[in-house]
Amino acid sequence: MAAVTAHKEELAADNLDLWESRPGGRRGTTGTVFDELAELLVGEGWPRDVAEAAMSMIEARAELGAFTPNQILKEMTCVPRSLREELLAFVSAKDGYVYGRLSGVARRVLLERESVQGYLSRLCVLPNLV
Repeated sequence: MAAVTAHKEELAADNLDLWESRPGGRRGTTGTVFDELAELLVGEGWPRDVAEAAMSMIEARAELGAFTPNQILKEMTCVPRSLREELLAFVSAKDGYVYGRLSGVARRVLLERESVQGYLSRLCVLPNLV
């Protein structure tokens, strides 16, 4: 368990460094990426209000420099527990969607990646959301 937590915190730190280093500031860059991610979740069957609330909370934490996985998992009450860790991994993993988009990878290219397709397939299982 400690290894998993350490890995999540390392991924979060990597992403904060990436967000900080983007030209034009984080707000202009991440807002679009998190909006895209919310739309992807809606496309997978998530209710719009749940997808937008989850992305808004994650984005706000990232912009505050408070992207700590354990805290985000506790605060993300709008998402079923069974999907919180998967969603956080999708957002913070180097092979995930957000990291790729912030690195300049085209949306189309990311959506063709096996890792991104895997995350999306696991996120389309929606217990108690609808």
